[in-house]
Amino acid sequence: MNRVSLWDGIAFQLLDRDPSGSLTDADSLVRATTDVWVDLDPVFLVTGGLTMVVGLFLRRTRPYAAALALLVLMVVRPGGYVPSPT
Repeated sequence: MNRVSLWDGIAFQLLDRDPSGSLTDADSLVRATTDVWVDLDPVFLVTGGLTMVVGLFLRRTRPYAAALALLVLMVVRPGGYVPSPT
């Protein structure tokens, strides 16, 4: 029976997957994807970012804001992977 390790899956998702580029590189897939997100709904991204920052200071919402901050960090880290429909 062939089994997949959870830790191997996490390591692949975070470390071994081919990178999508950097947000600062105009020709990268990450930049193209975030440009599409901004074009589709800039208000949602700005209010979500502001809400995340405020949520980090409120005790009741801190876990949710921290989870969102982790997702944002995964997008903006250099050499990370962002799934793209293109």
